[in-house]
Amino acid sequence: MDKVNLGINKGILKEFEDLGAHTIKCPTVVGLSSAWAVEILWDELPGDTDLSAIISMDEALKKYRKTENY
Repeated sequence: MDKVNLGINKGILKEFEDLGAHTIKCPTVVGLSSAWAVEILWDELPGDTDLSAIISMDEALKKYRKTENY
């Protein structure tokens, strides 16, 4: 541990980044975790649940961007 850099070894961090840490590895982990969470939630929905009110991701993003002044 490098106490000057709050425990972050700059050499190891650079190597991690060079290997695709935030371009390949982290997005993959987050994407897979999200997909698995949705699968679990989907399986828990009662079979007669009305899903007609669910909007598409595009519509959700449009609404979000309007409220966030994008």
